[in-house]
Amino acid sequence: MLQLYVLPLLVLSVCAADNRLVYRDNDKPAFCHKLDCPKYSLLTTGEGFEVRQYEAAKYSSTLVSAMDYKKASYKGFMKLFDYIQGDNEQGVEVAMAAPVAVKVEPGQGPACESNYTVNFFVPFTDQDSPPVPKDSSVFITPMPAFTAYVSSFPGYIFSGATWTKHAVELADALTASNITNFEKSYYYTAGYDSPATLFGRHNEIWMIQV
Repeated sequence: MLQLYVLPLLVLSVCAADNRLVYRDNDKPAFCHKLDCPKYSLLTTGEGFEVRQYEAAKYSSTLVSAMDYKKASYKGFMKLFDYIQGDNEQGVEVAMAAPVAVKVEPGQGPACESNYTVNFFVPFTDQDSPPVPKDSSVFITPMPAFTAYVSSFPGYIFSGATWTKHAVELADALTASNITNFEKSYYYTAGYDSPATLFGRHNEIWMIQV
C-alpha cells in the first residue's frame, strides 16, 4: 500500500515495437509553447501514463526544504529566475525554457519538512556551457539520460496536495499494470505554463525508472 508521504520510483521492463522520437529539433510538443524543452522518445503507453526516454541534459537547480510545496516552489522559482535574468558570473540573460520541474522528496510524516529541488531546463544554446551562478544555493545539474513514467493533466494547481493526488494516481495506475518494483523515494512535478496562463494548462508527474 502506498504511503501518503513517501511515493515510489517505479521499475518496468518495457518492450515496444517502435520507439517513437516525439520531440525533434523543429517539432517541439505543443505544450512546450515553442520554448526549448527536454527531448524524449515515447517508448510505449499504458492506462493513464506514458513511458518516455529522455536525453541527457543540464538544468539550473536550487534546493528548498519546507513544509509547503507552493511556498518552496515559489522560493526556488524566484532564485532561478534571478539567475536567468543575469545573476550569474557572466552577467548574461538566459532564455526561459520549459518545464519547471520540481523534484519532490517527501518528508517522513505530516510534521516533517520535504525537500524540493526546483529545476529550470537549460536552453539548447547554453547546454554546453551554462553561465555560472553567483548565488551559492543555485547550481547546475547535469542530468543523465533517464526513463520516466509520465501522467499528464490540465488545470491550474493551487496547492501541493493536488500534485500529491496526481502522483498517487500515477503510482496506482502503474500498480494496476502489474508494475511491482518500487523505490519509495521521490517524484517530479513538471509545469509548462506561465502563472498568467489561466486556461489550457499542461501539467505532468514524472516517476523515474531505476
